[in-house]
Amino acid sequence: MRRRVFGFFSRLLVAIAVVSCMSCVSFARTADDVDNKQQIVVDRVEGKYAVCQTEDGEMIDVRVSKFQTKPKEGDIFQKGNKGKYVKNKAATKKAKLRIASRMERLFK
Repeated sequence: MRRRVFGFFSRLLVAIAVVSCMSCVSFARTADDVDNKQQIVVDRVEGKYAVCQTEDGEMIDVRVSKFQTKPKEGDIFQKGNKGKYVKNKAATKKAKLRIASRMERLFK
């Protein structure tokens, strides 16, 4: 009897784990789906791809070669007219200053 109960609960736990992992998986859009006016923020760089967040909150993978300059975490880019992503220096600086002031207030 114990083996049956243990087997049932172990299968149940595996099923719950699989379902919870599947709900965490997001299917990233491609860089071609991004509107020219929409800005993206670089979350991280993984090899040949930069994982970016759109204004809608979706995560997309963009090849590093599609950026005009080397992307770094926190940089804000906008798609240029030749399909390359151009860094929005003003928006990047503004966002970094906003984050720095929040961090300063947090650790006072």
